[in-house]
Amino acid sequence: MFKTLLQCLENQNRKSFLSGPLDAICGTSVVYLAMGGNNVGSYEEVKNLANSAINSALKKIVDNDRKEQVSKDMPEMRVAYKSVVGLRLIKALNMDNKEATSDQQQEEIKKKL
Repeated sequence: MFKTLLQCLENQNRKSFLSGPLDAICGTSVVYLAMGGNNVGSYEEVKNLANSAINSALKKIVDNDRKEQVSKDMPEMRVAYKSVVGLRLIKALNMDNKEATSDQQQEEIKKKL
């Protein structure tokens, strides 16, 4: 089942690379699409999944602008991964519970930043 989930997440990324809006293709979108619900795998898992999707998509892309944009994603992966994990830690990115953070939580976040 885990392998099937990874293949599904890889396909989502590949589809985004092949036909998604160019301005939405970035390292953060790769990490976001690699999330299985709220589960963010290890950096190595996400990097391998993204690398596989990128390499697969680059073989099929004929538009040079799209190819260039997709190629930029791998160097951004570490920063993007840290950003998504950070957002998850402060509960600013929670797919299961879409309620906005309370005023008190927002104040606590501001103090910590």
